[in-house]
Amino acid sequence: LKELRKPESLITYVTDRKGHDMRYAIDPAKIHAELGWLPETMFADGIKKIPDNALYGNYYTSSKKCASVEEVVIPDSVTEIGSNAFLDCTGLTSVVLPACFVGDGLTARAFAGCDDLTSVSVDQGGSDELYNVKDGLLLYRDDWLVLCPPGLADPVIPETVRTLEWAAFYENRKMTRIVIPDGRFQKSLCIVRCGRHD
Repeated sequence: LKELRKPESLITYVTDRKGHDMRYAIDPAKIHAELGWLPETMFADGIKKIPDNALYGNYYTSSKKCASVEEVVIPDSVTEIGSNAFLDCTGLTSVVLPACFVGDGLTARAFAGCDDLTSVSVDQGGSDELYNVKDGLLLYRDDWLVLCPPGLADPVIPETVRTLEWAAFYENRKMTRIVIPDGRFQKSLCIVRCGRHD
């Protein structure tokens, strides 16, 4: 208004509407009960990707949308979780993943900064299971270490592991040491922004 040389009295402030911006109504129970309508695709079934920085907020601000989230159950429809999708979800302690991500569907940095995340489990309901958990670590096909939960201190890499995801230990600030079986890895180990380690 200043640029147009107009008075601020032209601004009309309105109260926020319920369901606007911060809350989204995705439960169709009421409309189904009153009108008999159901969506073609249920909300959880329609989600295919959780994008980069999805719950972190604006990458350049300190606003964190997920600080109070304690558990996340990723629906089977999700085939990809982007980098930093749950960045700094400091209250997150448990994640349940579908077993059938497509290829590189999960980036190791998806849970960066989730300092209390100690439990990652995989729903083993599918017939083409690609991911599983061993000794608290997320593995792809038993021999590729994808993720060490950032809250897991002192991980021991299972003997079956032959490949390490480049950022499997990214921002594991509670890690004080890591036990790595001698010289069998196809990729170099990258320990980035972690706690003390030897």
